Amino acid sequence: MAQLSMVASLKKAGVWQKLVPRAEQGSGEEKLKAEQESGEKNCKARLHINDELSFVISDAKEALESAHLEMTEGAPVKHRRTLGSKFHLPSKDDRHFAPSATHCEEDLRSDCVVPGERREPAKIHSLRPVVDLIENNTYSIVVAETGSGKSTQVPQLLLDAAIDNSVGADCQVLCVQPRRIAAKSLAHRVAAERLEEVGESVGYILRDDSVRPTPGGNITFCTSGILLMMLRHGLSVLGKYSHIILDEVHVRDAPLDLLMMLIKIRIEQLQSIGLRVPKITIMSATVDVNLFSSYFSNKAPDGTLAPAPHITVPGRTFHVKRHYLEEVLEEITYNLTPGALSGLIQEPSTKRFLDVHFKAFGEPEEENATREQILPPVSSLDGQTVPWGLISAAVLSVLSSTQTGSVLVFVPGLHDILTVEKHITNFSPELGLNFDDDSRFRLVKLHAQLPKEQLELDRKMPHGCRRVIIATDIAETSLTIQDVRYVIDSGKVNQAGFEALTATESIAPCWISQNAAFQRAGRAGRVQAGEYYFLGLQKRFDSLPTSRATQIRRKDLQPFCLQVKRSTPGIPGTISELLGRLVEPPERSEVDVAVAALKDLKALEENEEVTDLGHILDDLNVHPTYAKLAVLGIIFQCLDPMVIFAALGGHMNFFVRPLNSDMAAKIKKSRMAFAPEAANIHYEYIQAFRAVREVEHKQGSWQAAQFAHNRWINYGQFKNVLRETERIMERLSRIRIPAGMDLGTELNVQTASGRLGNASMNTNSDHLPLIKALVTHCLSHHLAVKFPGRASFKSKHKLIPVKLTKEARKTFSSRQILCIFNYLWSVPNQPTVMKEAVNVRPLTAALFGNGLERTAEGELILNDWATLNPETEMNNDKTLEDVVQLHKIFNEALETVYTTMKRPLSDKSQGALSKLCNQLVQAMTAVIETDAPRPRHQAPAKWDDEGVFVDNLEDMDWEDSSVGPSIHSDMDGEDR
Repeated sequence: MAQLSMVASLKKAGVWQKLVPRAEQGSGEEKLKAEQESGEKNCKARLHINDELSFVISDAKEALESAHLEMTEGAPVKHRRTLGSKFHLPSKDDRHFAPSATHCEEDLRSDCVVPGERREPAKIHSLRPVVDLIENNTYSIVVAETGSGKSTQVPQLLLDAAIDNSVGADCQVLCVQPRRIAAKSLAHRVAAERLEEVGESVGYILRDDSVRPTPGGNITFCTSGILLMMLRHGLSVLGKYSHIILDEVHVRDAPLDLLMMLIKIRIEQLQSIGLRVPKITIMSATVDVNLFSSYFSNKAPDGTLAPAPHITVPGRTFHVKRHYLEEVLEEITYNLTPGALSGLIQEPSTKRFLDVHFKAFGEPEEENATREQILPPVSSLDGQTVPWGLISAAVLSVLSSTQTGSVLVFVPGLHDILTVEKHITNFSPELGLNFDDDSRFRLVKLHAQLPKEQLELDRKMPHGCRRVIIATDIAETSLTIQDVRYVIDSGKVNQAGFEALTATESIAPCWISQNAAFQRAGRAGRVQAGEYYFLGLQKRFDSLPTSRATQIRRKDLQPFCLQVKRSTPGIPGTISELLGRLVEPPERSEVDVAVAALKDLKALEENEEVTDLGHILDDLNVHPTYAKLAVLGIIFQCLDPMVIFAALGGHMNFFVRPLNSDMAAKIKKSRMAFAPEAANIHYEYIQAFRAVREVEHKQGSWQAAQFAHNRWINYGQFKNVLRETERIMERLSRIRIPAGMDLGTELNVQTASGRLGNASMNTNSDHLPLIKALVTHCLSHHLAVKFPGRASFKSKHKLIPVKLTKEARKTFSSRQILCIFNYLWSVPNQPTVMKEAVNVRPLTAALFGNGLERTAEGELILNDWATLNPETEMNNDKTLEDVVQLHKIFNEALETVYTTMKRPLSDKSQGALSKLCNQLVQAMTAVIETDAPRPRHQAPAKWDDEGVFVDNLEDMDWEDSSVGPSIHSDMDGEDR
């Protein structure tokens, strides 16, 4: 009853206030359900085609048919040609594995580098059994507790053992980390221990940042994604390395799971032809030994299989004292001033968390309360609330009551980092803690979007200076911060989810696993005794799951389905069967949805073979939907905006995240200034990116950062997108798309804007209707239709509430609106909303959609579900038939272009291909332009295609407050 007494005393002091009961959410859900049942049959969009447009459609169809026929004359009946496999299966004589031509697979062999004097080794260094276990088995598992030095010492153990046996030059150790921050940090640490610089016997390979080791015996650190890219080039990759260490496998992110499956398949292939295979080591402090030992089996000489053996190495951590919420509340009540205590504990998220948490996990008020009443599911409401005030109070309490040692704080995401930082700096003066004096205190923020902050970890601190390091789960593993003595753990992590059928993404804070908690606690005891504060009751801690569910069950599977099919040539089975070979396979239904989407994109044949386009999309290494935009940018001569859009990847957190409604209004105004007449959020982001890029190209990074800051643009995100555009262009050039054509990757010196591609590749880069049509083509499976007279849209599988401006409500009540959205977004206790939605003209949706059929009743069915009700002035039958045929020939022509883009062609065929591409552009733009509405005098900045004032759907005021809140801000992704 101790914690209830504490609650009572806080209430008596006026600090604790009861949470106001939440409003019932059922009314909104019932309303939406009723709307769906009553309006489903009437969810039709009007398609009006006048005489002029009918003639243009007919002419476009005939011209495109003629150009397509000329291109395909003499070609095989089947237009699509699957490219030959790039994979090379070595013969038994190919013992040295000829290296791949790609830059990821340079030869690393020559004389070894003998290490000199070292720092004091960690405990694992002296364990010879670790080396014996690894060298005597194809697969082995090393369970090394926190502080054992596994990540730094095991690679060195293997290299040094090889040197001692005079085979050092043949030892190449590849150590795979789940996160780039850990890979780079470990490379520097291991090099320092060997008294070397990075680039001698130790290196690392990351996207955009690589320092490779010298040839010979060496150690290379990389991420899971890098090794996945290497494995695309065949079996020779595995022949380059003598040892591959998969570190921190408990993270279980999707790339790591896929990597383990592909390595297992490749090892089986090499063993089947009698070739040498690298030693594979699975390593973690908290690994499920039974799961992985049964998955990775070693083949005995007689052909029998035995589970992979494992060894457990004790850690060298110091004692870490644990504190739970009961003690935390007592300490902060004693250590904080009344003003700080009241301000932080009464902070709304903290009040909400404490009330719900104690109701769920406090001592039962009735003796006969059941355990189920005390311990609700881990996904309960208290897991969705991050108590910023409580976290900040715990930090300030530690700093006030101790004299030495830095504090590591774990929170779910970037917004939480910034909020906790604000609370700490606001209340620290009241406690005599001066964070303006950087000789005493320093705040460090660790997040994937704040790479410069990582440099603070390596800087030498003034004597007596204490750091407060606020981090997400990126600091959970493989990072040792020497001066950390205290860990404040919110117990939360941002967990993303994905519902494939409805294309709904979600993210929410949730409770961590016990394994993750042990990892976090271990950060406090790496070099000295420490203390760990878990901001939850001990009963909550005891009810946490042992480990976290694999990420691949919570991700969009399209990229993985395409990658696994392309990476397993000659391996029988469907994609679903191949993914069934994962450690923990995803649901079959999720795989089927992803495969169907890839077929719609024309990345897969009906028999699931990878098409020519599929090879191109996979090579670009972005989500297939957005990779296709880059390819269409080449064909339709609007390369620059399409590559920018592909680099954004559908998640356009390009502007600063608003913290309040006033800030949101300023950001919205800035956004609209980049495309005042576009009525297209996609184009706003493209133009904003172009503006910052031009300043950076002309005036430099400092001026560009200032320009971005003054316009609420996230400059760090701009740099990320800029690097991604450069990567996409480099890949397009490397895979020669299209064959023999110069993309003009040099910056355009005439405009000095940094535009991507030469002038001919950007003829239509400012043609907004065309850009919108191409986006519609790639996102056609994200089509939604507005219900008549209701505040909701309908996608193929989901009813979605819509937010409208006051000016639009009256007009929309009688209008049918089609729109395309990037994705659906769901957060706890709020309705699902469309993100980055733009309205689309019905004819554009019909011509650029995935499928179009005509019914006996004279209606058009789009994408197998959406109904278009045509209204024509001429012969209705002929006009509708022309629309259907133009849609058909448009898609056939595109498939022909995809097939021939990479193929060496004769001069005649090259001319026919150019003519077909030009006709595609001319025919479709003619139809789009004729269908476009005539400009209106003094039109508001956001007139839509029907003359309706409609702002970006995700930013509008809610028409009905019972449906949802007025502002939805983006949240952080997981594993940051």
